[in-house]
Amino acid sequence: MQTIMRWMVLLGFVPVLAAQSPDQAETIRLLHQQVAAQEDRLETVKEKLRVTDQHIERRIDRLIKSLTAVTDGKDSRTKVLQAKQTAYTALKKNIEFYGRERGQRFMALYQASNQWTKEGLAADVAWLNERIETRVGQALALVASLPAEKDMQKYQTYYIDGDWNHRVDSAYSHQQRVLAGGSQWRDAVFKDLKTSIDRLKRSHVELERALAAAKTSEGRKFVQDLLNLNEALVVKRQEQIQTALGKANPASRALGNKSADALLEQIQAERTANQKDLGEWIRLKNERDQERQRLEFYRVRLAAAQLAQ
Repeated sequence: MQTIMRWMVLLGFVPVLAAQSPDQAETIRLLHQQVAAQEDRLETVKEKLRVTDQHIERRIDRLIKSLTAVTDGKDSRTKVLQAKQTAYTALKKNIEFYGRERGQRFMALYQASNQWTKEGLAADVAWLNERIETRVGQALALVASLPAEKDMQKYQTYYIDGDWNHRVDSAYSHQQRVLAGGSQWRDAVFKDLKTSIDRLKRSHVELERALAAAKTSEGRKFVQDLLNLNEALVVKRQEQIQTALGKANPASRALGNKSADALLEQIQAERTANQKDLGEWIRLKNERDQERQRLEFYRVRLAAAQLAQ
């Protein structure tokens, strides 16, 4: 009888309920070491990514503060205005880049099969949302620093010559050109925000269809979360339109021609440094994603080995 049972076990007809073999224990021990080592590698890359991101943020914040504090003087013509428009264009491109990254990670989050992957991707999405809103706020700060119509009176000189009269200062015509350029730019910003709202509303319709078609509770929750975020962004963009149209915080320090040229050189230097850091950020982001995938691979192997004990 014992011989028959032994053959049945060997042929797979009877499950083996044996204690963990030395080989299994060693495999699990090695996998624990691999997981720990991979966690260390991932944290090292994440720290490098964090430091690079801080460099980028400090540089952009410093540049925006410099630009919002100044305006064009008579000699600088519209150089400061052009510098602000250049910075705005760069911020807009950065927003578009982060938006593409967010879209990719949203899709990956929906397709993720384990909790470790989902937690990492959800953190990425939250971080990208924060960065996008920071950039939008910086762009609006640039717009708010433009001269407003109500500030034009200071460029007129009043004097008495029998009756009250006034003559137009020579700086007035120059400032009118700056004001006109700023007005056109405000219109462009308003259009950008309106386009963003229209895009969000189209996405809302598509998400409602996806919610109706979702077949699992997990799928419905995922789409509902996207809908909630979409609705919040529509409200925020509408508030930002009112900010762009109504809120003004015009810069008070006018630059001469040499100072404006120096500002343009500073912006170019900052953009070059930022492009370098952004390239490094992308490289580290890709490396972090690879290290994260390796960690998930080892965790899955460890979980399977523990389950097989």
